[in-house]
Amino acid sequence: MPLPTPRTLFLLAAGVPLSFAPLALGAGAWPLGVAAIAAVVAAFLVDAVRCARGRAWSVEVTLPDGLFMGDADPIVVTVAVARPEAVRAPRLRVDLDAVFEPVDTVDVALDDRGGSRITLPMRPRSRGQGTVESVWLQWSGPLGLARRSLRVRVDRTLAIVPNVRAVHAAALQLARVSVAFSGRKPERYSGDGSEFEALREFTPGHDARTLDWKASARHLKLLAREFRAERNHHLIVALDCGARMREPIDGVSRLDRAINAALLLGFVGLKHGDLVGLFAFDATPRVFEPPVAGVAAFARLRRRTADLAASTEATNFTLGLTDLMGRLRRRALVILFTDFSDPIGAELLVENVARLAKRHVVLFVAVRDPELERIARAAPRRETDLHRSVVASDLARGRALVLQQVERLGVHVLDASAEEVSSKLVNRYLEIQRRELVA
Repeated sequence: MPLPTPRTLFLLAAGVPLSFAPLALGAGAWPLGVAAIAAVVAAFLVDAVRCARGRAWSVEVTLPDGLFMGDADPIVVTVAVARPEAVRAPRLRVDLDAVFEPVDTVDVALDDRGGSRITLPMRPRSRGQGTVESVWLQWSGPLGLARRSLRVRVDRTLAIVPNVRAVHAAALQLARVSVAFSGRKPERYSGDGSEFEALREFTPGHDARTLDWKASARHLKLLAREFRAERNHHLIVALDCGARMREPIDGVSRLDRAINAALLLGFVGLKHGDLVGLFAFDATPRVFEPPVAGVAAFARLRRRTADLAASTEATNFTLGLTDLMGRLRRRALVILFTDFSDPIGAELLVENVARLAKRHVVLFVAVRDPELERIARAAPRRETDLHRSVVASDLARGRALVLQQVERLGVHVLDASAEEVSSKLVNRYLEIQRRELVA
């Protein structure tokens, strides 16, 4: 059923003053108001007849097989109308459920044949299941007075999983390296490891502590020992799933940011030859996957992280980290993803991380909040802005003090932005492995 557009209502409103023409021009002027309103109504009826019907449209919706948390995946809508001359100012809207961020209504630019292809981003707010409900088209007739709309039901549910695009990129890069070096003699990684690799002639720049005096005496020249990095270390990804990890950073929760970085690290660790395990906790321990070797273990790691959700309860670091220490039978590298709100609330966190660091190598990972930094650095314009800036500056200063305190305990600390945390985490892991700190 055609409906009037704002243009129609404006014209009707403009004709209302003509109804008062008899007051100024005499009683014989009363037909002016009636004629004006009748003309608008007649034009509306003509436009409604000429306006294309819903059956004149063809709409095709293309959706991805699944969505990755933290990315914007496209929904592609292809539309075509049989009578483009009977369509004016078409607009399109996609209805998504609350799992997604709202998608703006967009104008549709039809080509000469009456077709168009529209690509809209879908940004999920959380992992799980998201439904694309329907697609709406709205257009008016050639005069812009009558408006029609068409609803195309989609009702398709998509799985929203942790973001492994960075993992796929890393796998492709490693595959390219393998192909590029196929047929060549393999070179073992040597450096500051603990396993003996070979004897090489001592040259300026070598560490004098690597000199092998007995071998040098036998060969009558200075020889140095070279070592290679030991593998098969235990790598434990520990995820805090407490209420603090529910807070969003650029629309994605802290927990999802941590999971995305953890999956990339887990893949690199498995490719590196280490055993990777998973531990998740909030008020109580929730998930423990013992360390497993082989790239095939990545599928299980991804599956277990896909089921994790941030709790509404505060994190119990004493219970969680004590439980983790009881499960680990050998020295391991523990990557702890967590966060805190203030120094007072972080006291138990620091205390338990210190206990964990006495037996294991701990890498403390926290993601900076750009909104907090923006408020702290913004020039205040009102008194409330000044108060907000002071509070944000105090929180940022307290956060830095806690991280310094943790670092003084011998814990490795990584405090990075959401965009940099994954790459910096992998680089820090490779540095720890090269220095053989876990052995």
